[in-house]
Amino acid sequence: MSKYMHTPPSAAAPGKAKSISPLKRGVRAGKNVIHGRMISLDFFSRHWIGVAIAVLLLVWYITNKYECRTSMERVQSLERRLEIVKGDYVNEHSTYMSRIREGAMEELARKNKLNLRVQDEPPYKLHYQSSPSR
Repeated sequence: MSKYMHTPPSAAAPGKAKSISPLKRGVRAGKNVIHGRMISLDFFSRHWIGVAIAVLLLVWYITNKYECRTSMERVQSLERRLEIVKGDYVNEHSTYMSRIREGAMEELARKNKLNLRVQDEPPYKLHYQSSPSR
């Protein structure tokens, strides 16, 4: 028998097995964990390599998860920025194409001596109001 385990005399008697409810076992195990009886200093001294590896793996997992989340946030912000830049590109491209067409039309009018030019002011509408009939 181990020096750490104390068996009460009633439990030591053969043939008289005492059944403990699962709830009491759970409470007893919880108390053992809280008071340091289940995982003791002796456990850590015997298994220090495994504990160190477990801690390192946990730290590595947390680091990778953080890096993944920050990378995903950066990708999302860059995708939003890309959409804005694409919209700006479409606007600039359409403005450029309209200027090229306008320049080509001016050149064609000049070659054919049509005496046409681009107006500086926009056209305005004239409204004719007829006099009332008598």
